[in-house]
Amino acid sequence: MVCNDLSVKLVLNPFYCIMKNKILLLSLTCILSIAGYSQNGSVNGVVADSSKKAPVFLASVAILRQKDSVLEAYGRSDKQGKFVIPRLKGGDYILLITYPKYVDFVENFSVTAGQSKDVNHIYLTETAKLLDEIVIRKPPISVKGDTTEYDAGSFKVRENATAEELLMELPGIQVDKDGKIIAQGKQVQKVLVDGDEFFSDDPTVATKNLRADAISKVQVFDKKSDQAEFTGIDDGQEQKTINFKLKDGAKKGYFGKLSVAGLDKYYNLTGMLNSFKNSRKLSVFGVASSTSSTGLNWGDQNSLGFSSGGRGFFSGGGDGGGSSMSIAVGGSGGGGLDAGSDYGQGLPESIKAGAHYSDKWNAGKNSAGGNYLVNKLNTRSAGTTFSQNTLFDSVYYSKNASSNHATQVQQSLSGTMELTLDSSSQLTVRVNGNTGTSDSYGDNSSEALSEALKTVNSSKSTTSSHSDNNTMNSSLFYRKRFKKPGRTISINLSQNYSDSKSNGYLDNVAKFFDNDGNQVSEALTDQNKINTSLNQTWQGRASYTNPLGKKSYFEINYSFNNNNSYQKKLSYNKDGDGKYKDLVDSLSSDFRYIYNTHSGGLNYRYNGKVLSFTLGGMVSRTGFEQDDRFENTKRNYSYTNLFPRANFRFKINASSNIEGNYSGSTTQPTIDQLQPLKNN
Repeated sequence: MVCNDLSVKLVLNPFYCIMKNKILLLSLTCILSIAGYSQNGSVNGVVADSSKKAPVFLASVAILRQKDSVLEAYGRSDKQGKFVIPRLKGGDYILLITYPKYVDFVENFSVTAGQSKDVNHIYLTETAKLLDEIVIRKPPISVKGDTTEYDAGSFKVRENATAEELLMELPGIQVDKDGKIIAQGKQVQKVLVDGDEFFSDDPTVATKNLRADAISKVQVFDKKSDQAEFTGIDDGQEQKTINFKLKDGAKKGYFGKLSVAGLDKYYNLTGMLNSFKNSRKLSVFGVASSTSSTGLNWGDQNSLGFSSGGRGFFSGGGDGGGSSMSIAVGGSGGGGLDAGSDYGQGLPESIKAGAHYSDKWNAGKNSAGGNYLVNKLNTRSAGTTFSQNTLFDSVYYSKNASSNHATQVQQSLSGTMELTLDSSSQLTVRVNGNTGTSDSYGDNSSEALSEALKTVNSSKSTTSSHSDNNTMNSSLFYRKRFKKPGRTISINLSQNYSDSKSNGYLDNVAKFFDNDGNQVSEALTDQNKINTSLNQTWQGRASYTNPLGKKSYFEINYSFNNNNSYQKKLSYNKDGDGKYKDLVDSLSSDFRYIYNTHSGGLNYRYNGKVLSFTLGGMVSRTGFEQDDRFENTKRNYSYTNLFPRANFRFKINASSNIEGNYSGSTTQPTIDQLQPLKNN
C-alpha cells in the first residue's frame, strides 16, 4: 500500500469571500477587521541592569492573563533593551521578564483597548547582589527559551494527590478521563522524571503513580529526536514532552501510594512503591481489579511490552515489520494479549504487577535499566441482540445471543543500556521479550426471521481455543560525531521475532426452514483447528550528515528490511472413528511469505530562527516471494517506489507557528492479507 501524507496547519482570516459580485460585503468586512484590529492595545518598555544602567539584550518578555496565568504573548528585548508587545486585547495581565543570573521581574498591569501601555524602564537585579533579608517570591510560571516551567508548589492540590491531578491545575494543560494529556494544543507523547523515562514511554505510568508533593517543577517543551540531540541538526521531528523535576528530598528515600476501593463484588486495589538514591531508581507496582481499571491505561500494551505483535520498544523502520499473532477460532478468543484497560466487552478481572530498576554511572554518561511485568486477565461476557432490517420491499429480523470467557497470562522482560564510548560516540542496546498463553471458550446462537417472524435459518456453535505466544526483539544503535560540527554517522540494527501456536475446536449446527417454518435441511460442523505462525524481521539503517554552512545540512541514508513469515493453518473434520484426521482443504493452508526492501535517500535541511525546512526523498526497491506449499506454487514480483519528502515550519512567536508536512511511504501486506483462505 502506498501512502502519501499531506498535512498543513494554517491560521486563516475568518472573513473570506470568493464571490466577485460581493465587493461591497468584502470591503465592509475589511473595514470592520481594521477597526477591530485598531481596538487592540500594546505594552512597551526598556529592560536594563539595575547597577550598570546598561540595556539587557534578549531578555525574555512574557505576557500572562491574570485570571488563569495562560501565556498571551511573548517577545524579547532588542540591543537597546527595548521591547514592544503589540495586539493585546483590553484586560488585566501579568508582565514577566526573565534573564539568566537576574531576578525575575513580575508586575501586574492593565491594557485599555486601543491604547499603548508604557512601563518605562525596568531594572533587573543580579541574583548575586540580593541581600539575605530579601525574600523574592518565585512566579508560578516562567518561560525559558522554548520551555514553559511551572512551580509545582504554587498550585494547590488535595493531600496525597497524584501528578495527574497536579497537571489538571496547570494553565494550558488538559487531561482527559483516560489520562491523555494535551499541552499547548498538542498531545503529550512522553513524560520524563528528572529527564529519564519512568517505567516506560507511556505518559500515564508516571502521571498516575507519582505523588504531586514529590514534584518541584513541571517543564513543558518540544523534545527533539535522539538523533537531532546528538547531531545538533534539527530534523523537524519533535515530541511534546513533560518533565517532572523532583524535590531534593524525593530523590533520596521512599515514596508511594496505596488505593483500595470496593463495592459488592467489584474491587480495585492499586499500590506503588518507589525508592530513589541519587540516580538509582527502583519501583514496583501492582493492580488487582474487577473494574475497567485493569491496568495503567493509554498504551500499556505497546509501551510496556504487552503488544501482541511483540514489537514493544521497537518501531519498525523501513517498510514495516512485526506481525499480528492473534489466532481466533470461530470468532472468539485469540492469541494476542490485550493487557491494557481497554479489554473490550465483558466483566474483567485482572492482576498486573511490575518492577523497574535503572541507574547511571560515569557522571551520568552511561545508564542501564529494565522492566519486568506479569499480567493475568480474565474476561466474561454475555449479550443478546435483536435487529430489524428494513429494505425497499421487505423486512426481516435477526436474533443473536452469545457468552464468552477468556483467560490470558503474559510475562514480559525488557532492558536498555546506553553507553558513551568516548566524547564523540554513543551506543544504545535494547532487548525485550515476552511469553504468554491464552484460553477461550464461547457459545453463540443466531436466528434469521422472516417478516412474519418465522424462522428462516438458525445456528448454534461452541468454540474453544488454547494458544501459546512468544516474542523476542533487540536493537543496536551506534552514533558518532566527527570534529566538524554537524558531520555525523549513525547505524541502527534491529531484529524482531515472534511465534504462535494455537489449537482449537469449532462445533456448529445450522438448520434451514421453508416458508411455513418447517425444517428442510441441517448442516453439522465439528472441526479441530491447528494454527502455527512465525515471523522473523531484520532491519538496518545507516545515515551520514554533513554541514553545508552554519544553517544548512545534507543527509545521505541507506536502509534494508528482510521479513520472513510462515503460517500453517489446518482444519480437520471428525472421521468415522471419531478422531480429527479428515483434512479440510478449503480451510487449510501452508504458506510462506518473504520480502526484501533496499532504500536509499538524500535530504537537505535548513534551520533558521524563523524558517526551517527539509526537502528530499527516497528510492525504494522491494522484492516479494510467495510460496503456497499446498498448491505447490511460487510467485515472485518486485516494485520500485519514489517517496518524496518535504516539511517546513514558520515560527511566528514562542507559542505560535505554521507547519506543513508531506511524506510518502509504503506498508507491505501481511501474510494474513495475502492468503486466499476462508475462515469459518
